[in-house]
Amino acid sequence: NAGVHPILQDFDHLWAIISMDNNCTRNYYNHIATWYGDVDYAYTGVRHKAQPMPYYFDWIAKDLDEEYEFPAGYFNCLLANLYTGKGIAPHSDDEAIYMENDGTVGAVATISLGGTAIAIITRKNRPEPNPLAIKLRDGSCYVMPEGNFQNEYTHSVSKPDARNPRRISLTFRHIP
Repeated sequence: NAGVHPILQDFDHLWAIISMDNNCTRNYYNHIATWYGDVDYAYTGVRHKAQPMPYYFDWIAKDLDEEYEFPAGYFNCLLANLYTGKGIAPHSDDEAIYMENDGTVGAVATISLGGTAIAIITRKNRPEPNPLAIKLRDGSCYVMPEGNFQNEYTHSVSKPDARNPRRISLTFRHIP
């Protein structure tokens, strides 16, 4: 269970670590997004330089591999986002860096810390009247499956609850 890791239990310390490690060279969205991976990473409006994943995040990645029955070393990179009173618009994590040869994309495991928010999962080409809504409480984790999920769905996250506007999102991903 990722929630038992000491690094996840001190919100302010984790916020400071991610802020210090920030390796963005460009960020259109004006929030802190720190990348830990072996290669540079870019997505719409944002660019990151490669930097190794610290041991404490690597431990969490290994636990996620085991908890969700992925091969050892599956979650091999991490995008850590810090949000203050902001959400994120609908998008898919389907950048070329994550694509398998057959066009599918690996799973994404997200740990949410701090303020409560709502993740909304919506089908891309056939919007549903009642999309899937996942309440992201402090310490919660959800996994978007590998395969065609990122090709067929978008996900968004609401602003955190006004009583606790700061939220950390740790998104562990797979680069083939």
